[in-house]
Amino acid sequence: MEWNDEQVLVLIDLFRERRHLWDSSDPNYKLKNKRHDSLMEIAVSFGIERLEIERKWKNLTSHFWREKKKENETKTTGSGADEPYTSKWFAYQPMMFLGDKNEPRNTQDSGQRKQEVSL
Repeated sequence: MEWNDEQVLVLIDLFRERRHLWDSSDPNYKLKNKRHDSLMEIAVSFGIERLEIERKWKNLTSHFWREKKKENETKTTGSGADEPYTSKWFAYQPMMFLGDKNEPRNTQDSGQRKQEVSL
């Protein structure tokens, strides 16, 4: 299938709506049947195979992370700090929902362990 920009943006929206397909902290992320069913829904909506949807999503996310890395590298002091890179890729802003997926989450303290004192 030849993808145009509008179809790519629709695909991104369909993935954004299905958090369990891209966010490993989602409780349904590990449910293979749910993930499979969601990918099949997306594939049917485009009239193509599920594997092609998976390939396209992988390519899009790879491109997104490359662009994000370029931006982050030019923000640091040193090379290119005076001219920070700004992505002009049409799908960059729509995919920003992935931007914090790898950020560490706050943890909850389960209480302090009791320390035994030996005499």
